[in-house]
Amino acid sequence: MSDNFDFPGSFAYGKTDLQALNPCICLEGVGLIGLPLSPRDAALVIQHARQAPFGHADKTIVDKDVRHTWEIKPSQLAFTNPGWHKYVEETAWTVCDALGAKVPVGALRCELHKLLLYEPGGQYVPFSL
Repeated sequence: MSDNFDFPGSFAYGKTDLQALNPCICLEGVGLIGLPLSPRDAALVIQHARQAPFGHADKTIVDKDVRHTWEIKPSQLAFTNPGWHKYVEETAWTVCDALGAKVPVGALRCELHKLLLYEPGGQYVPFSL
């Protein structure tokens, strides 16, 4: 094992993208969800969401004192802006470059795990025993 921790990238990356595309999110059973998210559309999302659980040890639990947020499964969503997937892929390559990740062409995958919605006052705090 090498003790050489010198690498060309950064440990983190962040950027405000004023050219970001609107993904045109369609939620199953609702239709198009406007962005920025209105209180009306947020309420519709919550009606089709479930309280987000989190993993602790060998259990998956829901505890609003630790994680107070809603989740939507990827199967409930569609991104209908025709340029969205290309935008996400280009952004992912930008992030890889900034982090110094050497990803072979064709090996990069962007996959939605879930969509989270935090209400005002919602949080995710570290769980401790």
